[in-house]
Amino acid sequence: MRQQRWAATVVAGFVAAMLHFPIDDATVDVPPRVVGAARA
Repeated sequence: MRQQRWAATVVAGFVAAMLHFPIDDATVDVPPRVVGAARA
């Protein structure tokens, strides 16, 4: 369940960033997590 939520949040963050939509508070902390996961 946690993995599904993470994937959905990442997708939402990428879509918001690509479309330049306002980012919700829940998605603000996504980029750092994605960067950290990519580095790890």
